Amino acid sequence: IINFSVSLILSFILITFFASNNNTVSEMLTDANKSLQDHQINLENEIAEKSKINLELSKTLKEKEILLSEIHHRVKNNLAVVSGLIELQNFYVKDEKASAILKESRNRIKSIAVLHEKFYESKSLEKIEIRSYVDELIYFIKLSFSNQQKDIKITTHIENIELSMSNALPFSLLLNELITNSYKHAFKNKSRGHITISFIKYQNKLVLNFKDDGCGFDLSKVNKDSSLGMNLIEAFSLQLKAETTCVSKPNKGTEFTLQFKQDVTKVREELVA
Repeated sequence: IINFSVSLILSFILITFFASNNNTVSEMLTDANKSLQDHQINLENEIAEKSKINLELSKTLKEKEILLSEIHHRVKNNLAVVSGLIELQNFYVKDEKASAILKESRNRIKSIAVLHEKFYESKSLEKIEIRSYVDELIYFIKLSFSNQQKDIKITTHIENIELSMSNALPFSLLLNELITNSYKHAFKNKSRGHITISFIKYQNKLVLNFKDDGCGFDLSKVNKDSSLGMNLIEAFSLQLKAETTCVSKPNKGTEFTLQFKQDVTKVREELVA
């Protein structure tokens, strides 16, 4: 009876202990579960908030891309109007020297207008593929000098290279000056001529090589004070932070080489900022 009583008491104590302990564990599990549920709700709220922010950022970025595209389009149209006005004014100019200056100015404006048109047509608005731009630049320069009645052949080797606006603008104006100078001066005493243009990637740089088989000139006798074209070429080279070499000899043509690093700046990052 004593043993049974002791066993009964011990059993009661153990049952009471385990029951109490089970309640404590249950309460702890309930609290932990509630805490996890609260944490999950907070995470879902944060995810929803971030999704909303990302959606707003995407919408803002799209709006800015549309705005930038529209800016390129409007600038191109405005430059086309200016170019047309200069060409119209040229009809009333009788002085040949003044007419030539107007024509050169129109070509420079046209080269910028075509550049903005290419950026407008570009899907990314960050960079343009330079090959198609060079082809179009050559086309309208040939048209502007078509009255010379000279057979000037231009051969190009342009690799698949993209340039951002910060590099594309000085590059396009520089190339315009090189081609224009060759048309104006290299083939004065020739009925035919050949210009070769290559633009390639070499190691970590972009290399432009421009060469003509014209009459050439003595570099030591060039007066930069009276040569706007040479000054512009030098200025655009500085903008590109480029290394340049120019070799020209009388009756042996001229060769111009320019090397510069590709700009890695992302327009998209600037838009987000």
